[in-house]
Amino acid sequence: MNKFKSIDRLLLTLPLVAATSVVPPGHVFSANMVAPQEPPSATAEPVGSALGYGPWQFGMSLEEVMAVEAHAPYEPVRASMGGVETFSGELGDGVASVSFVFNSADQLFLIRVWFDLGDSYQDTLTAFHSSYVHVTEGFGSARFDNGYPLEAGMSAEEFTGLVPDRFAPTGEEFEMGADDAPKDFQMDIRQLRVEPLAQPAGVRVRLLFAKLHPTTGYLVNVFYQSFAHTE
Repeated sequence: MNKFKSIDRLLLTLPLVAATSVVPPGHVFSANMVAPQEPPSATAEPVGSALGYGPWQFGMSLEEVMAVEAHAPYEPVRASMGGVETFSGELGDGVASVSFVFNSADQLFLIRVWFDLGDSYQDTLTAFHSSYVHVTEGFGSARFDNGYPLEAGMSAEEFTGLVPDRFAPTGEEFEMGADDAPKDFQMDIRQLRVEPLAQPAGVRVRLLFAKLHPTTGYLVNVFYQSFAHTE
């Protein structure tokens, strides 16, 4: 269940650049998890939404993005990197929240698809597997940032079994924004990142699973980023 009234409310408390990354047990930590580098492959033929996501294409202006009326209304995102969001974006046969970020030339360079934003660990695991299916169906086999391979077609049980125990709730978490929540606390954003082995030329696709410890919050995002429009 989503207890966050909006993506903007969450981002006000979510400094992703200062996150803590976690990898599956027994595998080596990679600095790529905190500081993304060039994708592992930029030679793949464009697959799926190689030039953007759904009806939104990289390089669009803010006005052009908001002119896609089928997914209106759009709301401003004041926190993080700004931009706008819609709560009725495309996700297969369903809908999802989608955020759009623009460079200083008013060109769309980053699209963020929200598979989950809430406080249920089991729902987040389900969304994590759904996002993995979304990425691997469009781009083929993937990997964790430490290089651990992820073949396409893994079952939900097999895939989510790779999630380390540190992501599971301990029973000591508190609900973000609740009246009895601590006023001052250190956010420990525990992350797992996945990306396809073969990326579309000029585009990076990556998946983020995060636990907003010590709160009850979780999120699952898929990012589409255009290198040509990134400053």
